[in-house]
Amino acid sequence: MEPYYQRYTIDQHLGRHLSSLRNLAKAGPEHFPLCLQIVKKNSLYHEAWEIFAEDKESLKKVIDLHADFLLSSDKNAEAGLCKLPLLLFTSFVYLFIYLFHKKCTVR
Repeated sequence: MEPYYQRYTIDQHLGRHLSSLRNLAKAGPEHFPLCLQIVKKNSLYHEAWEIFAEDKESLKKVIDLHADFLLSSDKNAEAGLCKLPLLLFTSFVYLFIYLFHKKCTVR
């Protein structure tokens, strides 16, 4: 058994959900759907933001899951703010590409 997955199973058995999530995330992307289940079941949304901060696609799914939770809790404003960093980043990237392209075509 892969070491990080083994640590995940031990932590799950001991009820150490945050530690189990960290180890499962290190076990590989094939375990990501199970990571989302752990996040949702144990309300580890903020911790998941940190754990998956380096992986844009995984982070987007974590943010969507967190926003869905907030919406279901009638926290609409918080759900909107939850997605704001990702929207700002995406907008910045598009703006940069547009300006760079414009600068290259002006010459």
